Amino acid sequence: MLERALVSVRAEILLLEGKPAEAVAFMDKEFHLEIPAGHSPPSGPFDYLFLNFPLEQDVVPRAYEKMGDIDKAIEAYQRLIHFDPKGPDRRMHNPIYHYRLAKLYDSKGLKDRADGEYRKFVELWKDADAGIPELADAKKRLGVSP
Repeated sequence: MLERALVSVRAEILLLEGKPAEAVAFMDKEFHLEIPAGHSPPSGPFDYLFLNFPLEQDVVPRAYEKMGDIDKAIEAYQRLIHFDPKGPDRRMHNPIYHYRLAKLYDSKGLKDRADGEYRKFVELWKDADAGIPELADAKKRLGVSP
């Protein structure tokens, strides 16, 4: 678990240093999702903690976005939020990914897709504090009152 966290932190540092291509290459080479031994699918709370640490695991799509490759960023976010019930991956996806994906769709002029992701985000965070900037922005873009 700590190894994966260190890989993620190192990739985040590369991204902050303005080296998004290096961050993607580093994640491709070093990040390995390992399902806890003997637990496929994971069965206990510690298995899920193990899979979901660190909580934000979207350095790759954010790096693609910084590189200006919006299509690859969109694909990477779609992979993060897609759930395959037949696969072993039981990581939760952070609802903020829907918001970030919606922003990418907006930047490409894909309003219907963006609105769909904004709606998912608002629904998932319907009980969150109203002052969260992303939530307020998503509601504004959808024309929903705060």
